[in-house]
Amino acid sequence: MNRPQRFTGARLRAPIPSPAFTRAHHYLTDCYLPMIHKLVDLRREQGTGIVIAFTSISRGEGVSYVVDSLAWHLAQHTGDSILLTNFGGLASAATAEFWEPQSIQRLTQHHPRSQRAQQPAWETVQDLRSRFGFVLVDCPALRESAGVLSLPQVSDGVVLVVAAGEAKPEEIGFAQKTLEAASSNLLGLVLNKRTNPIPRLFSKFV
Repeated sequence: MNRPQRFTGARLRAPIPSPAFTRAHHYLTDCYLPMIHKLVDLRREQGTGIVIAFTSISRGEGVSYVVDSLAWHLAQHTGDSILLTNFGGLASAATAEFWEPQSIQRLTQHHPRSQRAQQPAWETVQDLRSRFGFVLVDCPALRESAGVLSLPQVSDGVVLVVAAGEAKPEEIGFAQKTLEAASSNLLGLVLNKRTNPIPRLFSKFV
């Protein structure tokens, strides 16, 4: 096992203006920049790679899309290596092989909902921290699986993805309380599929 490399501080790089920037790029940057800053700050505080779980209330709120987008932005702005995985992939990472030169790598494994969620070994997660700056875990929705609730012991935080206009305030509040009751470090909410200004409910998280 490689020794964790001390993170001495790749601060968030300012994006360089270019004619190639599209409206979609600016939209994604506006949506995700607060969370990117939060993850980079946490990475610096920890001094090693961080493991962040992403979930939602219901299926189809765009967790995979948010994880992919955040990974791209983190790779562009920090230069760190990124691992995208899901719950099954995280549990099987001990036997995985990685291509070191690649800035973003994927490790996924199908995990039937009928099977009981297996928490990844602490040693496996520590090895991933030494290899990658950011390990982003795409977890099933809370209504489908309790997998994300078994990760607080090995992850550094959880991000709740909420699709604009699809979740009621009371559902969001219940999801927050569920995560906190499982001792999850709720880092914040990411509002996906947004077309209007950020609602007041989310203002304290950005």
